[in-house]
Amino acid sequence: MSALFKPKALFHLSFRKLSSGLLLLNSLSLDAPLVAVSWQNLASRVLGVSLLWNEVLLLFLATWLAYAGDRLLDSFPQVERKSELPRHLFALKYRRRLAFVWGSLFLLSSILALLTIDISRLILASALVLGVVIYFAICFLFPRLARIIIPRELVVSGVFVATTLFFPLSHIQGVALLALSTYLAVILWSLAFLNCLGISCWEQKEDSRTGEITLATAFPALCSFYPLLNGLFAVWFLILMLGSEFSALPFFLFAGSLACIALLSLIHFAKISTRLKPVLADLCLLAPWIFCFLSMLRSILLTGSN
Repeated sequence: MSALFKPKALFHLSFRKLSSGLLLLNSLSLDAPLVAVSWQNLASRVLGVSLLWNEVLLLFLATWLAYAGDRLLDSFPQVERKSELPRHLFALKYRRRLAFVWGSLFLLSSILALLTIDISRLILASALVLGVVIYFAICFLFPRLARIIIPRELVVSGVFVATTLFFPLSHIQGVALLALSTYLAVILWSLAFLNCLGISCWEQKEDSRTGEITLATAFPALCSFYPLLNGLFAVWFLILMLGSEFSALPFFLFAGSLACIALLSLIHFAKISTRLKPVLADLCLLAPWIFCFLSMLRSILLTGSN
């Protein structure tokens, strides 16, 4: 019997193809925009607001531009400090093509925003983009100083959540929804931070070799406490779920968040390549939206049965 038709060989072949596909997704900077759009949709359903097609597209493009732009900047360090991570090697290999695509999509996004977004929201969005650009510029010019004063994990998770919630928040009316959106932002920021911190821990050796400043390289012992930190956040979520203020949030949000934390912990202990862990961690952030979708599907089925 050919080895190709043996179950074990087929499993390894399928796993290699799946791994290659996931790494390509991460190298193309498509995993973060996918999560951003899913969280935007989640926020719109939790807050009970409707989104326009251009708001979804602009979020996808803005997220891709931010992540792809960061990797383009990372492709410029000196040769002796070149990162061996797949996403950085991809950006280095296809730098010119990636820069052309980045410039084209930046122009497209700018035109789309100018034509479809009102001036007040455009000013707020521009301020947010300007802040990110300034931070990137400081990190590029003074990497150690910038990332010691403001840890990258805090900035990335904070900006990610702010960008994701930008359009849903612009549609809300009333103090009650404003408070609800604050609780939602706290939960999503916690998940994004745990995601960023986990990736920093798994890539600690490579970041140390290339001189990258992260919480994991500045405080190496933090990596040993990452599972414990996940557990503390899980307990905190359970307390929030039982609290009077956060009880206004739907159950599926807490269930999806707890599932996300459990998956991040599982990835931390899993005996898989550290190069594969970051993209799997990003996909774990889809858990809250998946639970939201399952909750909607259950409601539809129950309504139909009645």
